[in-house]
Amino acid sequence: MKKYIWGLLTVVFFISMRTLVYAKGAQVTVRGKLVDAACYLKFGYTNNNHMGTMACGTRCLVQGSPAGLLKGHHIYILIFPARFFSNDIGKTFQISGKIIQGDLLIPHIVKILENGKMQKVSIAGVTMM
Repeated sequence: MKKYIWGLLTVVFFISMRTLVYAKGAQVTVRGKLVDAACYLKFGYTNNNHMGTMACGTRCLVQGSPAGLLKGHHIYILIFPARFFSNDIGKTFQISGKIIQGDLLIPHIVKILENGKMQKVSIAGVTMM
């Protein structure tokens, strides 16, 4: 599984670096469920507890697996430090940002559904490294 995650991260990194320089993506707002992108793409898991492990999704994001925003059956890979989202796997988010390469999303405004209301989450000062 680690080889798969590192391979996926490498691909996402190189695509994102290339497109950050050249792309003029559309600004969008997407509402969906936060998932561990690697486990969703490989196994279809959409919650935090899977493969017989509690908080597996959280652990994967902390270890560098990319976070994804799942809307229906379409996943947007978040070009943002996954650790930032590691405690919120399975929760509903609304993310506004720039779409590049069809399904890579660079967040600018992040909101989380809490107590029936969308609450803004500060992403100021969070860096890619």
